Order: sequence, then C-alpha cells, then structure tokens
Amino acid sequence: MKKANYNGVDQMISDEIREQQKKLKDMNLKEKAGYIIYYYKWHILIVLVILSVAASFIHNLATKKENVFFLEVLNSNVPLDGSGDLIEPYLEKAEDFDPQKQQMTADYCFIDVNGGDYMSMATDQKVTAMLTVGSIDAMIAPPAVIEKYKATECFTDMREVLPQDLRNRLEEAGIEFYYSKITDVNTNTVTDVPIGVIIADTPVIKSGFTDNNGIDHKYYDDASGTFPVYTVMYNSANMKRAVDFLDHLLEGR
Repeated sequence: MKKANYNGVDQMISDEIREQQKKLKDMNLKEKAGYIIYYYKWHILIVLVILSVAASFIHNLATKKENVFFLEVLNSNVPLDGSGDLIEPYLEKAEDFDPQKQQMTADYCFIDVNGGDYMSMATDQKVTAMLTVGSIDAMIAPPAVIEKYKATECFTDMREVLPQDLRNRLEEAGIEFYYSKITDVNTNTVTDVPIGVIIADTPVIKSGFTDNNGIDHKYYDDASGTFPVYTVMYNSANMKRAVDFLDHLLEGR
C-alpha cells in the first residue's frame, strides 16, 4: 500500500503559522486580543461550550442525590407552577432524611385512559417503563388509571405492607381500601384484593391547595369515579417511605 505523503500539508500549516506571527508582530496587546477574537471566535466558542458541558457534568455528578422516594401523581388538578406539591410539606417532617444527600420527588402528569393525543401516549409509555424498572415507589390516581396499570401487576396488596396500627387508624378515620379484581394465574380464580387506599378524605388531600395566584383548588374533582387512590408498588425500593407518606396524608400537614 502506498504511504500517504503529508509533507505538503505540513508545509501549508507552517506557512500559515508564520503568516499569523507576522500579522501579530507589530500589534499592541489590545489589537492582538481583538484580532484573535475576530478570527478565532468560533474556535473559542466551541471550546467554551465544551468546557461548560464538562463543568455541568462534573457538578451534577458531584452533587447527585440519592432518590429515596418517587411519587407518581396522575390526573390531578396540580398545575405546572409548582403550587400544590404534595412532597414539600412531607419533607419538613420526614424522619431519617438528609436533604444534602437525598431527595424525594413527585411527578405530575395526565393520562387519557382511552388513548388520547401523542402527549398522553408518550406519558403512558414513560410511566409504564418506570413501573417496570421499579423507579416509582407510590402512585396517586383515579380508579380508571389504577385499573389501566393493574395489568402491569405493579401494585401490592396493601394488607401486606401497612402495619396494623396504621390500618386501625385508617379504619377509625373512615378511610377505606380500594379493591380490584385480581385473577390468580395458577388457580384462575378471581379475588377482590385491596391494591390501594381511597385518600379523598385524608386531611392533606381534603384541604386542597392554593395556587400562586391565590386561587383555591381541590387535588381531585368530586365527580363520580375521579376520587384519588393511593397505591404502593410491589417492587418499590423505598417501601417503608411509601407507607410513611400515607401516614403523612392521614395525619395532615
């Protein structure tokens, strides 16, 4: 194979360097700076962008916090301006939580159980993927949405995760389980299983919230079938936190 000859290229580069040195030789410091910025502005900009991206990546890596609770809230009235966030009041009372190293997150989305537009379908795919990999610890949603995701077998039997004292307090407060028909694949029998808790009458949800414009809202409307159900994922890595958050909803702000 014939070896490439780079002598011509090397000579061109050397000539260009000498030409630039001649131009800069008789310039003062200010003129040199202006010349370099003018002729090499795109090179400088690219370098600055690369440095900025690298600095951002290093910062995010260094300050990355452990996620100790992820709550998915679907089809609520919480706006995008941050008002009505359910997690923020809980942070003030959560035990064994270090805000410097840990974080809790609530994600507010809307899903049309009948399909809807591309945005709804994209959200549906995102939520399904997160449920599959265990990124979501708990979910609040109306019954129609709960029934939709029941097919993923992501919900746990609430009787198995709630301590007896919390179950007793829920009963005393008149807070009921949400039952859904579950088919046992081994026996093919259908059983009503409490896969959630109806939280419409819990103090936090019932009190609603005030948006940034001073307008009061309910978390969920009173229309039939739109009441909120709290569920815990069977593959949650933060099961204890998910149960404690339900306790928070019951106790109030």
